[in-house]
Amino acid sequence: MTLGFGLGATVLALLFYLPVELAPKTVLSWFITDPELVAQGVGDFRVLFSTYITLGLMITAITLFQSLGKASKASVLVLLRQIVLFIPMVILLPKMSGLGIHGVFAAPALTDGIVFVVSILLVISEFRNLTKLKAEGR
Repeated sequence: MTLGFGLGATVLALLFYLPVELAPKTVLSWFITDPELVAQGVGDFRVLFSTYITLGLMITAITLFQSLGKASKASVLVLLRQIVLFIPMVILLPKMSGLGIHGVFAAPALTDGIVFVVSILLVISEFRNLTKLKAEGR
């Protein structure tokens, strides 16, 4: 059930991600009327959405831990994404990396990439623990 939900959420996210990747100018022009601003924003728009397809699996991981009564693991993922990584990155990336304003758009993608990897590692660890408990008959 969880895997199916995660894959379904990823497919749904992919449906929203593909137009951004394939026709970013068109999608941006739905919201911005200045053609020069649209042209300038294409790269940042693509970077911002580059990890969008990972959100379904991250949300599934958070839901999995909540349903297993492991709120601390779910909280770690949420806090990593919203506070621990994102806020410092959105402040520091533009200044320290030389990216300027582009760092603001790279911060969410970088944050989501890191949290996605952490989510996968925690889920794998949890499934190993559950398999071990099942083998022991608990």
